[in-house]
Amino acid sequence: MSMGRKKSYKKPDLIVFDLDGTLTNTSDRAARLSSITDRWHLPASSTTMWLMRTANQIYKNIGIRNRFVEAAKHDVLNLLCAEKQDMFVVLQTAFAKDISCSLLSNGPREWGKKILNRLQIGAYFDHTMFREDVSQLKPAPDALLQILASSAVGQDSTVWVCGDRTADVYLAMNANAASICNVIPVAIKGSKAAETITVLRDKFNIKGYVFDTPYDIACAIDPDLTNRVTEVANRMDPSQLHLASFRIQ
Repeated sequence: MSMGRKKSYKKPDLIVFDLDGTLTNTSDRAARLSSITDRWHLPASSTTMWLMRTANQIYKNIGIRNRFVEAAKHDVLNLLCAEKQDMFVVLQTAFAKDISCSLLSNGPREWGKKILNRLQIGAYFDHTMFREDVSQLKPAPDALLQILASSAVGQDSTVWVCGDRTADVYLAMNANAASICNVIPVAIKGSKAAETITVLRDKFNIKGYVFDTPYDIACAIDPDLTNRVTEVANRMDPSQLHLASFRIQ
């Protein structure tokens, strides 16, 4: 039995999601690019957009027609990013339980909007903030504090910050120190964020949640989800069992 089903978690009033690597899968090539750009605290998505714009201008200068440029951009998007379908159940469960969701990304707005449109998940978020919307990038808490100020959260509210990078964990910690809310970092096992949370919990007893799978996050939001999925699974063909959790509204 996985971790999200064994433990009791403080239900969030607001969940703030990262985008790249959290709501999307990142390819090996994008991961290698990220390892380079992280040294300059620059998201791989920002570098990708710069390369795409530069290529666009070069193509225009040498007279290549625009439809080929757009096709190249689409290919880059497909290469670097694919939908993480198992995160949809988290968004669906939060929506069903009337939990507000926001998006905070260090990536550029143009990239983020492309991803949201492609995955058709923009409607889940009350607020979306990208690098153009903030004065300081994560892990500085300024943007998150703006989201908290614009959201219906009070002194006793619990806010989850769900990300895959160390910066997302320190974002939650920095915001927690500057906010009246209880801000908790949340991550999936195997990510850099999960490793950081584990180290901080062991050394400094700092609160943070590490889940085995996105489905366990959904079960922490709605403990009854496990029973509903089991009921659906019992009525389904065995070959379709992996789809059961995504059909629960």
